[in-house]
Amino acid sequence: MAKTEEDLALYRAAFERNGSPRTIEHLRWQFLKNPTGRLNVEFALTPDEQRLAAIYAVMSIDLKVGDSVMPACQSLDTLTDVDFRGKGLFVRMAKATFGRAADEQNACVYGFPNGNSAHGFFERLGWTRLDPVPFLIKPLRLNYVLRKLPRLGAKLAGLPSIPVSRVRSPSLPGHRELRAVLRFDGAFDELWSEFSSGIRAAINRDAKYLNWRLVEKPNEHYSRVALFENGRLRGFIAWAVKAKHGGSVGYVMELMHAPTEPEVGRVLLQHALAEMKSSGAEVVLAWCLEHAPNYEAFRANGFFTLPERLRPIELHVGVRSLSAPPSANLGNRFNWYFSYLDSDTV
Repeated sequence: MAKTEEDLALYRAAFERNGSPRTIEHLRWQFLKNPTGRLNVEFALTPDEQRLAAIYAVMSIDLKVGDSVMPACQSLDTLTDVDFRGKGLFVRMAKATFGRAADEQNACVYGFPNGNSAHGFFERLGWTRLDPVPFLIKPLRLNYVLRKLPRLGAKLAGLPSIPVSRVRSPSLPGHRELRAVLRFDGAFDELWSEFSSGIRAAINRDAKYLNWRLVEKPNEHYSRVALFENGRLRGFIAWAVKAKHGGSVGYVMELMHAPTEPEVGRVLLQHALAEMKSSGAEVVLAWCLEHAPNYEAFRANGFFTLPERLRPIELHVGVRSLSAPPSANLGNRFNWYFSYLDSDTV
């Protein structure tokens, strides 16, 4: 794929023809305006070069690997046109993509295959499982949870919307204040450096990335609030509320604070929960590994691991190391940090 509007149009047409439409604005943001400036998408063209037979797309990212930052890829879209299936294009194109990424010194390719594609990644493309995806949940209204229960959900769906937890905005002392974040600046670079000091592998969540992901993404709105103490940035949280999975769902996109100040994380999350509740959220989801610096804030605010049977979709997480040094040990789940910023669907 070239960095042209013509190739964007080919990409969009292929997905639209196969029942999974993408907007041109989203594709332009994702690939042409990517903050890394890199592009790694493979096309298989029909003989007349007027349409695509298949696509394998990864999104370029900068990955924190130990104390360094390396180029890396997040696997996004795999599509074989209905007229060209059964010809092995998925595996051939994936291997070509990974080979080019390795030649360009990318640390790894990682991603979140769904239930339909997971077998291909783990059994045919040499990926290492990092499962499970670390879903956390905090129900705000009982009827949402009841609707998801096997066999009983349909019978219980008509019950009144009953609150299941008391959520209130935090009271702050005079030396602390919450401010809306319009743009991320250098202070957030320093916060990320502090927050990630013990993280071995994660998207490099610097200000440039945060602006691209949380401010500039088209047709999306993420609430963004930072906590300042005596005028100094100490943490921030970003969230969204969406009509998805048969209800009104809140998503904690990111929660970042100094690892030595877990109270900051607890306060920010408490504030976001109150805001999401006032926006009508019935349940709040997050991705957070048990060893993450902000995990304690989620537990303190009543989040718990989402049982498999209640998960809205079947997702897996995995990685294939490419040019990362062996010492990075990217196949070890405990070296990684994830949040909903890693999701390409929220």
